[in-house]
Amino acid sequence: MRGLTQEQLAERLNTYKGQVSNWENGRRALTYQVQAALAEALDIEPSDIFRSPDRPSADELLRDVPPDVHRQAIELLRVLVNKKAS
Repeated sequence: MRGLTQEQLAERLNTYKGQVSNWENGRRALTYQVQAALAEALDIEPSDIFRSPDRPSADELLRDVPPDVHRQAIELLRVLVNKKAS
């Protein structure tokens, strides 16, 4: 999503490319510390590591909007969720 190579991400994390490959391929566990470091290096929330870029969270979509737009969006989401629950 960020367009980084494994090597570039490894540099940001002060590790090596093979370690990034191990995380991507599930050969090494993503500890909480690794998740936090990845999130910081990628400028995302830790929970976004496991989210498809095609399905952003509401928080991510609303991160940089003005407060009034944020309030309106949250209210609209509440209405939509309540309708679906009915």
